[in-house]
Amino acid sequence: MKRIVLLSIVTLSAGILAHAQQPARAAGIRQEAGSNSAISAVNRAAIRILEHQANDGAITMDKPVSTNSRVVPYFANFAAQGLVAAFRETREPRFLDAAKQWAVWYESHMNPDGTVCDYTGGPCAWKSTGDYDSTDSYAATYLELVLAVQRAKNDSEWLPARHSKVRQALAAINLTLQKNGLTTAKPSYPVIYLMDNVETARGLRAASEIAAELGELNLREETRSLALKMEAAMSQKLWNEAKRNYRVGLKINEAPLNDTGRWYPDIMANLMAIGWLPPHSRHVHLLQDLLRTKAADKPASARTENDLTRLVWWGIAAQGAHQTNLLADVRSQLSNFDTTVQRISNPAVLGHICRLLARAESPRETPIEHIRTAYDVIIAGAGTGGFGAAVQAARLGMTVLLVEETDWIGGQMTAAAVTSMDEGPTEKGRPYVLVRERGIYHEFSEAVFAHYRDRGMDANRAYWNARLCMEPREGQHLLYQMLDEARTHTPALHVLLRTKVSRVSKAGDRVSGATLEITTPQGKVGRDIASRILIDATEWGDVLPLTGARYRTGNCVNGAVDPERAIQDITWAAVIKEYPGSMPGDLLLKQPPPGYDAREDHFSKTLVPGEKVDPGEKPWGFATFIGYRGMPNSDQPAAPGITRTHMNYNNDYPIKIADLEDLDAREHTCRQAQLRTLQLLYYAQHKVGKTNWSVATDEGYDTPYNRDRIDRWVAEQPEMAPFRTILYHFPVMAYARESRRMIGIHTLVAGEIERKPRSPKMFETAIALGDYAVDLHGSKIPRLLELDLDKVQDIPTKTFGERGQGPFAIPFECLIPETLDGFLPAEKNFSQSRLANGATRLQPSTMLIGQAAGAIAGLSIKHNLQPRNLDPVLVQRLLLANGDTLQIVPFRDVAKSGPEWPAIQLVTVRGIMQLREARFEPAAPLSADDLRLATSKLFNKDIEQKEPITRNDLARLLAPLMAEAKVTLIPNATYDPTPVTRLESAQVFASFLEARAMATLTEQEQTLGWTTIRKPTPLTHNDMAPSLEADVRKLVRAGLIVSPQYWIENAVEGKTCDGKNVRELIARSAKIFDPAVKEADMFNVCATVGVFNSSDYWSKSAVEGGQCAGAFVGTVIRRIAERLPTDKQ
Repeated sequence: MKRIVLLSIVTLSAGILAHAQQPARAAGIRQEAGSNSAISAVNRAAIRILEHQANDGAITMDKPVSTNSRVVPYFANFAAQGLVAAFRETREPRFLDAAKQWAVWYESHMNPDGTVCDYTGGPCAWKSTGDYDSTDSYAATYLELVLAVQRAKNDSEWLPARHSKVRQALAAINLTLQKNGLTTAKPSYPVIYLMDNVETARGLRAASEIAAELGELNLREETRSLALKMEAAMSQKLWNEAKRNYRVGLKINEAPLNDTGRWYPDIMANLMAIGWLPPHSRHVHLLQDLLRTKAADKPASARTENDLTRLVWWGIAAQGAHQTNLLADVRSQLSNFDTTVQRISNPAVLGHICRLLARAESPRETPIEHIRTAYDVIIAGAGTGGFGAAVQAARLGMTVLLVEETDWIGGQMTAAAVTSMDEGPTEKGRPYVLVRERGIYHEFSEAVFAHYRDRGMDANRAYWNARLCMEPREGQHLLYQMLDEARTHTPALHVLLRTKVSRVSKAGDRVSGATLEITTPQGKVGRDIASRILIDATEWGDVLPLTGARYRTGNCVNGAVDPERAIQDITWAAVIKEYPGSMPGDLLLKQPPPGYDAREDHFSKTLVPGEKVDPGEKPWGFATFIGYRGMPNSDQPAAPGITRTHMNYNNDYPIKIADLEDLDAREHTCRQAQLRTLQLLYYAQHKVGKTNWSVATDEGYDTPYNRDRIDRWVAEQPEMAPFRTILYHFPVMAYARESRRMIGIHTLVAGEIERKPRSPKMFETAIALGDYAVDLHGSKIPRLLELDLDKVQDIPTKTFGERGQGPFAIPFECLIPETLDGFLPAEKNFSQSRLANGATRLQPSTMLIGQAAGAIAGLSIKHNLQPRNLDPVLVQRLLLANGDTLQIVPFRDVAKSGPEWPAIQLVTVRGIMQLREARFEPAAPLSADDLRLATSKLFNKDIEQKEPITRNDLARLLAPLMAEAKVTLIPNATYDPTPVTRLESAQVFASFLEARAMATLTEQEQTLGWTTIRKPTPLTHNDMAPSLEADVRKLVRAGLIVSPQYWIENAVEGKTCDGKNVRELIARSAKIFDPAVKEADMFNVCATVGVFNSSDYWSKSAVEGGQCAGAFVGTVIRRIAERLPTDKQ
């Protein structure tokens, strides 16, 4: 609505402009400032905004400002957000000051109900028009502005001073909030608009973060819940499945508004949804469709303000859908906005130009001249742990410096090319991998799947089409995208490559900073940087010795080291691919690498020619070998088999403690590991006959760092010269399975994570979960292990996984040093035994451990504490609010999408409430036993109460106990005497845990408002089988399924599918993969393309009269959907 009204007033062709960035996870590309042209364009746009600002702070639609100017707060909010972006890019204080002045003006003109009217007049003589265009969007964009100012420059007074105004803005949103979770434009205009709701969902997310900063625990949960509900409602009610686009709006009875097909409102509304709703694969297809069918609505150049407006929206959509070429094109045109368009009447256009360009042209690495002298957090090592720590700390508003010794980020996962994710098992009976639901790894894995799905490819290629894998370059690209999103929450998230910590500064037992050694084209440069927390996330634990902290190396403790003791083998992987037709001649090894003859016999016993995939048959044939670490191949997206993989089998290399402690010894050993992989490649080419397979030259490993390293090797050993070209394309680092390990307050040992025959220990202070089996490569004989920590019987000696797989907990205390402050580990180097490290060293685990370390660092700094003095409850609450899972028992009856998930996780992890055979029973009444356990754990008192226990009973019992902990319980005065559920009780108990922690931390009384009654969020099929409904719909479009509801209801755990129906589905699918397939071969065809691993089960069960397990069928549906050719999707 607002855009239609405004269109009649100004030349905006799109009532323009809303937010430039989605705060949820994998948002669009942004690198740090470093391009003078980008900064210059941002600076010019911001100056133009200032020309619209009156001396009392009002941002007008006119310039120069006069006595007959007009203020539209909706547009002014976006202009001010652009000023904040300009401040962050240029560090020019006047831009931030101007944004703050506008916020104060907005607040001073709020009506009692939180709405703000449009105004006319002039400075200090403004007159209200008595009307506004919307209640929801005005308030939502104000909330975003408030948070943006805080994120740009952490100010302890900014948010508390706006507390009442934030609540007023939320009241304005509530004026038109409907039962379906969506808002109407305003009370007098009951129409539901897509654009308004996209903006409002973002505003609610901002309010949730503001509430968290203010310690408003209930408000944080309520606003987050409203945002999630609104986003879900948009997906369900505003998405038009038939047309594969969004509806512009609904009438109050939910009847859709007419689709005009014009730029405004249809195209613009869809572009906004693509750009600002949480990322979804449908958005990529939608944007591609719009580019194809609405190309005339994308200006080829910017000659008018209308052109700029349209370009901005195309840029925002490209950002949200990660369409880098389109985004670069738009940014290029916008960077010269003021040379092509002399008059821009709407300051919001300028605001969005600021925001798009402030995220634009700078390189991934921060220029040295932009590096600060002090950061809240310095992270050494940009592997999975360092990445996780950087993202989480930045999202908490911390200034972060991430340094990496090589010129690749991603560590073992991408820089070492081990991109086959060692994720651990699926939950029994469910077709999904448990770790994929957790925290930052969930975000990353979803981004990988979406990346390949949108290209018609399947990311489940590793371990014979069973686990997630990616091309290293694509994995690194997605990591950078997530870092880009994290930058929107902090004044600085800087990245320095080819940089290492050479010295650690300390004040007593507290780390205070680090000296960096930076390699530049001109040579090495030293730089002293102060920090409040230093994090060691290096692959080898190389910062630990510089801190003076005690650490373990192998089975020794520093100070008493036997350098000859063995530790886990390393592997120097290599990405290889098939070259169809002819392969470049320099990629075929013409002569055996040094030492090859001594290894050939070993290779021949483990790898032989063969195109049959059978992991159980030894030695492996080549097809089994490449399927083991198979990955997608963007060169051959339609190829049915594996055409790209990485060599990480039978090329391990043994190492010793000396290789950890002595850098010269390490370099020598790493060269030997590379040589072994060269030998394996020669064997594959010349003995297995794969002369069309060699190193992939398109991964991007041929970098200055790698060339320097290889050239130095060749200079010292000229016999390596014939292999130089191929070595340039090897990864930049080794896959190091073991590092130094800090000695912390608690050391995690194998007995605490054993899952068979015993159960793992459930630590009440758990801050991360692992899943993998205890797996040591070499060096697992008793004399090489730490028998003061682990027992001989804990050593796995037979098959992989003999001690079990599945979730185990890692406690907070493992990340806290014995005595050292200002320091945290965030990789394989936390406090654990060698055996425990065999299960925690994998990519998903280290990423989640890094996220926990970032949370600990950020919260410690926020509250001005050392990590050891931080209550782990605060860390747990933060991680859970960010989508993590800490309970080792997967819930069977709690929806992860519901607002109750974090509370139930926390109280069960803390032992305050118990699960019953993996079920929480949220709707069940709180029992007397439940109450007795909870009060015993929370207050050390056994409280007796007859059943049924009502809300009034629980409030009456808890209030005096909470008061002793300086927490005031404010129950809802209207509660009726009905039994209180376990769900409500869990939420009250969890909120009390956090409130008590804050009361202790601040020494101030806290308030806990129990003001709402919530029912359990219904379990959906998506909770039981994520993505099932979307996959079924995809198969409907492909003509493979006729009755989608049947499969949605039955292809889940606990149900069965009719064998005849499954057989027909498999038969139709096989025709897609091989149009000439005969019925007798349909199971083999589907097995070949990875729909299932073996045809045995399906050939017996998928028959007339047979029954197939619903969970298994769900997996088959997902795999078919992932493998559909693009033209069938």
